Amino acid sequence: MPDRLVIIGVEVADMAHGPGLSPDVARAAPIVARAVVDTLFPGKDVPLLSPGALVRDSGAAPTTAESSLRTPPSRR
Repeated sequence: MPDRLVIIGVEVADMAHGPGLSPDVARAAPIVARAVVDTLFPGKDVPLLSPGALVRDSGAAPTTAESSLRTPPSRR
């Protein structure tokens, strides 16, 4: 069993289908992303992508952080 369970979420009032995010959810997204990264990598300065940034595949081997995010906990 894991040492702890962390649940991070965003409360929403309307889950109707449509393009884009509501302004409130768009404002919450970087806050939630930072909370997730800080929980996964406590005490490390892990940069987040700026809104609209694209991730390039450089062909290089994934970093430890990237591997951790892709590997299920049971296989780490």
